[in-house]
Amino acid sequence: MDIDNLLNKYFEGDTSLEEERMLSTYFNQEDLPEHLKELTPMFTYIEDERVALEALEEIKGVSPAPTPTIKRKPMLGRSLYISAVAAASIIALFFLFSPGKSDSNGSESYAWINGKRITDKEDVKMFAEKSLENVSSNENIFIEQMSAIFEETIGEK
Repeated sequence: MDIDNLLNKYFEGDTSLEEERMLSTYFNQEDLPEHLKELTPMFTYIEDERVALEALEEIKGVSPAPTPTIKRKPMLGRSLYISAVAAASIIALFFLFSPGKSDSNGSESYAWINGKRITDKEDVKMFAEKSLENVSSNENIFIEQMSAIFEETIGEK
């Protein structure tokens, strides 16, 4: 076994499990060349951990409890909901406060909400407030971040 070629293969990530076991066995011996001694901890950690666990079992008389795995709920659904509510709110506010195309008399404002043209400002305001109420305090992070981005953009001009 050419240890230098095996080490190069290991550092390139091309070794098999058996070759890694061979490296571990090689580095557990006492008479290592001087230039390889600094790599010893990298290949002996598994053996050191096994010995430590055996000692722990002897001391306690019990094997250590397995670490419980924590299952996380997917955040995509909630994030998608938050994003949709925030986007709808921003769009509603944009239409509420932006100058719309005016009719012949130039005094009518309107907003498009769910595909319907709404001309009553109170209805638009009520929809915007209702949309903002759907976002809980923990979910306002998105809006706060957007506000911070807009403030930074305005501050740079």
